[in-house]
Amino acid sequence: MRIKHICFDLDGVLINSLEIMEMSWFEAAQKYNLDINFNSYKKYIGIPFYDILNKLEIKENTWEEIKETYDEVSTREINNIKKYDGVNDLFEYLTSKNITFSIFTSKTRKRTNEIIAKQFENIKFEMVLCPEDLPDYEGKPSGYGLKQIMNNLKISKDNFLYVGDTLHDIECAKNADVSFVFADWGYGNLNISLESAQNISQFISILEKKIKN
Repeated sequence: MRIKHICFDLDGVLINSLEIMEMSWFEAAQKYNLDINFNSYKKYIGIPFYDILNKLEIKENTWEEIKETYDEVSTREINNIKKYDGVNDLFEYLTSKNITFSIFTSKTRKRTNEIIAKQFENIKFEMVLCPEDLPDYEGKPSGYGLKQIMNNLKISKDNFLYVGDTLHDIECAKNADVSFVFADWGYGNLNISLESAQNISQFISILEKKIKN
């Protein structure tokens, strides 16, 4: 396998905003009298926000208001989002090896753009794909998004690698029939037999082996 392009999930792979998500959910749940704790919400992190609300059996006519409150808190707390250790080194490494990269996230376009402007101002992503860019019901774990990235960038699946940290990402890679590395430093905390890395430094070591092969 000759890797030419790597697609990253955003949350739990490049950034850690779990505390901000918990805070955002708490304020939204409190405002709209939702008796649903963050642990219940957390199970579905990685799929689009409205899909999470649907899984939690929340009435659809309240979704927009809940999302508005959630996003307001997330934007307010954006300065508290942290990049994982080694992320800057990772992008320097990929650039030195002429490996391009993209993002496929379940965060909304607005939130994603805010985060990229704040945390990745000088990083050139070939493509950033968000739920608004997809047809209805084609968010993760559908493989549609990854296929769209490959098609748009003209990257063969043999040269494409996806990196994610949840079961939804694993299923997404399977549905797109692409290679996958599990980011075990993220939110998933899964006991899996797939190829995985404990941290970004270990992930770079995995890439070194793949490049040599």
